[in-house]
Amino acid sequence: MSTTTTPGNEPLLGDETTKLSIKLTDSTFQRHRGEPTQFLAGLVRTANPQFLEGVEVLVEPAITSVSADEVDALVVKATELDPAYIPVNFSSWFSAVLVAQGIALASPPATVFPDDDPDSSKEGYLNTAPQGIDSRYAWTKTGGDGVNGSIVDVEWDWLLDHPDLVAANIAPVEPPLEVADFDKSHGTAVLGEMFMVDNTIGGVGIVPKGRGRVSQIKRGRADGVLDAIFAAIKAMEFGEIMLIEVQVGATNGQGEGRWYPVEVYDQYYNSLRLATALGITVVEAGGNGGTDLDGPVSTNGAVARSILNRNHPDFRDSGAIVVGGSTSSVPHRRIAGGNGSATNYGNRIDVYSWFENIFTTAIDGDGYTRGFGGTSGASPIVTGAAAVMQSIAQANLGFNLTPLQVRRLIGISGTSTFDPAFDKLGTQPNLRGIIDGQYLNLPPDLYVRDVVGDDGSPRSGAVTYTSPDIIVRQAQAANPAAQFGAGSGTENSDTLSQPTRPGQTHFVYIRARNRGATAAQDAFTDVYWTRLSTILAPETWQRVGRATFSAAVPTGNVLTVSDVLRWQAPAEIVDPVFIAVAGSREDPAPLTPPPQGSSAVDLSRFFRQNNNVAGRNVQVAGSVEAKEEGTDVFKSAFIVQGAADTNTRFALKTRGQLPLGSKVLMRAPLDLTRALGIPLRPGAVAEGGNTADIPLNPLALTDVGEGVLAKDSSTECELVVEVPRGKLLEGGIYSLVVSQEVGGEEVGRATILFGKP
Repeated sequence: MSTTTTPGNEPLLGDETTKLSIKLTDSTFQRHRGEPTQFLAGLVRTANPQFLEGVEVLVEPAITSVSADEVDALVVKATELDPAYIPVNFSSWFSAVLVAQGIALASPPATVFPDDDPDSSKEGYLNTAPQGIDSRYAWTKTGGDGVNGSIVDVEWDWLLDHPDLVAANIAPVEPPLEVADFDKSHGTAVLGEMFMVDNTIGGVGIVPKGRGRVSQIKRGRADGVLDAIFAAIKAMEFGEIMLIEVQVGATNGQGEGRWYPVEVYDQYYNSLRLATALGITVVEAGGNGGTDLDGPVSTNGAVARSILNRNHPDFRDSGAIVVGGSTSSVPHRRIAGGNGSATNYGNRIDVYSWFENIFTTAIDGDGYTRGFGGTSGASPIVTGAAAVMQSIAQANLGFNLTPLQVRRLIGISGTSTFDPAFDKLGTQPNLRGIIDGQYLNLPPDLYVRDVVGDDGSPRSGAVTYTSPDIIVRQAQAANPAAQFGAGSGTENSDTLSQPTRPGQTHFVYIRARNRGATAAQDAFTDVYWTRLSTILAPETWQRVGRATFSAAVPTGNVLTVSDVLRWQAPAEIVDPVFIAVAGSREDPAPLTPPPQGSSAVDLSRFFRQNNNVAGRNVQVAGSVEAKEEGTDVFKSAFIVQGAADTNTRFALKTRGQLPLGSKVLMRAPLDLTRALGIPLRPGAVAEGGNTADIPLNPLALTDVGEGVLAKDSSTECELVVEVPRGKLLEGGIYSLVVSQEVGGEEVGRATILFGKP
C-alpha cells in the first residue's frame, strides 16, 4: 500500500481534515475484499500512527462517478486501440478522509431550494439560532432534508390535499372517517410546519423530503385518543417519530382545572411508554395550561401526585420528549398568562420552541396562517428536528437513534431562554450545534446479540431468546476476557452457560459489542431473571443487578466482557432464564422492564427492535434418571404464558432435534389442553388425575394445539424426554423448542437443551 496526501492538505491537526489517496498492491487488493472499509482503515492507521490518535478514518473507492464495470470496459477499449497501453487496475485506488474529533458529514448538492418558495422568509423558526432551529443548515447535509425520517401525527383531522401538502403524499395509518366532521385547521397547520413541499408556493417544511402519516382520533370510540395511539404504534417501526397533538384536562393540587400533557392519564402514559419501549420516538405537546408541571396533578378524582416532577419519588417516565413554548422574539421567554393562553413549564419539559407567530398551512383565506401557536405549534418544530436527527443518523451512520438518545441529544447545544431558572423550558433545538458538535455524528451503538451472527440491526422474524452473550457459570472465571472475549475462540459459542443449581451462587457475565463511531463510556448491563417460560412477561422479571464494564467498550465490534455479577439462586427455582439490557453514557438503555400489560406481539417487538436488549430463554434439561432397559430420562419444567393485555388466541408448537429413537411427552394440566383444543389419546389422563401426557415429535414439528389463553394465565407444564443410552454424542447439541404464535407470528419460545449425561 502507498498513501499520498492530496495537494493543498497538511497533516491532520486539531479539527482539520486530511485526504489520502491509497494504492493497493495486487496481494493487498485481494485481501481487502472481505471487509474493505475496516481493512483499509486499519492499513491507514498502521501507516500513519503519528497523528491518528482519536481520528476517524473514512474510506471509499477513489472513482465513484463511473461504475467499476464501466471503468473496466474503458481499460479494455484502450488496450484494443493502443497496443503499447499497459492495463491498470483502477479498482485498487481508494480515497481516505481522516477527521479529528468528528465525522465530517457530507455536504451533497442542495436538495431543498427555499428561495423560490415565496413565503419561506416568514418561517423564522427555520433560521439560525438563537431565533430558530437552523433547518436551513441541516438541509445542506446528507439526510438533513428528512429523506430518511418518518413521522406519524396523532390528532383529529387534516386537509391532506392542501396545495402545499398534496405532493407530500401524507397517508393515514388506517382508514379515516368517511364523514370528516372535525376541524381540519389545527392538523393542517401542524403538518405544514413539517411537510410543506419544496415547490414555488407558500413555505417549506422542516423535513420536506420526509415521510408523513396521520392517525386519526375518531369520535364514537370509547377512547379515540388511545385507539389512535395504538393504531400508530401498530403501523410504526424502530426509529420513527410519533407526534401527540392532544392535551387533556386534569386538576392541580388545589383542585383547579388545568390543561396537561396526555401522559398524566394512566392509559396514555402506558401507551406512550410502550411506544418508546419499541424504539418509537414520541414527541408530546406539554399543554397550554400555564401550569408548573413540577406540582401535583390529579386525574379522575384520584389523589394528586407529582408524576411529572423528575425530582419527586412519584415521577414516572414515559420516555417521551415533552415540549413547551416560548416567544418568537429573541431572547426567547416563557409566555405567562391564564389557563390556555400560556405554556406549561417545569423540569419535565425537555425542549421548547415557538408558541406564537408561526407561519404554516391553513384551510381558509389564502391557504396559510401567520398566527399558529401554542405547544401545538412548538411540538411540530421539535418533531421536525427529531426527524432530521434520525434521517442524518441513518444516512451517515447506518442506524437509527433510540428514543432516549434522541431525547438527550436534541437539547444539546440548544438555545436557552432569557431566564432558564424562571422559564423552566429546557432549550430550543439547534440543528447546527447537534450536527457539528460531535454528538449526532459520533454516538456509540452498544448491542448484545440475540443470536450468533446478530450484527446489531433491528431484527424481523422470531425471537429465539438464545443470546450467546448472556453467560451464567457455576464458578467464577479466572480471566473472563481471555475465556469469553475477543480472541478466545468462544466468540460465537452459544453453549457457554452451565446449568443453574437451586440455592447456589452463580456468576454472570455479559458480552457486548459497539458498532457505533466512538467508544461506549460507562457501559453497563442490567440483568433480570424469571422462570423458564414461553413468553417473558415483564410482570415476572426480577432484578439480578448491574454488570459493569471496567473499560469503555471500543468501536469496531470488539467483543467485550463485563465484570462479574453474582446471583444467588433461590432454593425453589430450578429453571431460571435471563434478560440483559445494555446501555452507556451516550447510548442510554431503554426504560426497563417494558410496560406491564404489553401484548405478546409488542413484547416480541421490544426484544427484536432494541439491539441492546437480549434474552437467554434456554435451559439444560435436568433430573436425569436411568432406566434398566438402557434409556436416559430427562425432565424439565416450563411455563405456558398467556398475554398480559387481553385474552389472546395462541398456537402452541414444538420442534424437536433429538436422537433417533427418542420419545417426548408434554405433561400439561387439563385446563390447558381444553383451552388449546389439544386432542388426547386414550390413556393420556391417569385415573383421577388432572394432567394429560401429550406425545410430541422428537425429530420435527408438532402442532400441539390452538386456542384462547386467558389474560395473565400462567400454566406450568413438564417435558419428559427418553433418549436411548449412548445416543447423546459428546459435543452434540440436542434440543426441544416450545413456541407460541399469534396469527402465524412467533412471539415467544422456551428452549431446552440436552447433552451427554
